[in-house]
Amino acid sequence: MSYRGLTQEQRYQIPSSARRKLGIKAGTRIQVEVDADIELTRIAARFKAKGGISYADCFAAALAKHNKATLLTGDHEFEQLEKEIEIVWL
Repeated sequence: MSYRGLTQEQRYQIPSSARRKLGIKAGTRIQVEVDADIELTRIAARFKAKGGISYADCFAAALAKHNKATLLTGDHEFEQLEKEIEIVWL
C-alpha cells in the first residue's frame, strides 16, 4: 500500500478490507507511536539486512516480533518475513 498522495487524516484510517475482516466500524483510526530502543532497532536492522523491505516496514515487523503480535498488512514486501512473524493478509 502506498501512502503517497494521502492526507495525514487518511493515513491513520483503517483500510476497508481490514475493517471487514476484523469487524471494526468505519471511521475508527489507529495511530501508534513507539520509542525505538536498541533491541527493537537490532531486530529491524536484521530484517533490513535481508533486503527488499523498507526500513520503516522493518520496524513494523520488528515491533510485531518483539511483542509476539500479529502484523496486519496488504504489503507483499513482508512475504519474506512470514517465517519470522505472524501476518494476516488484508
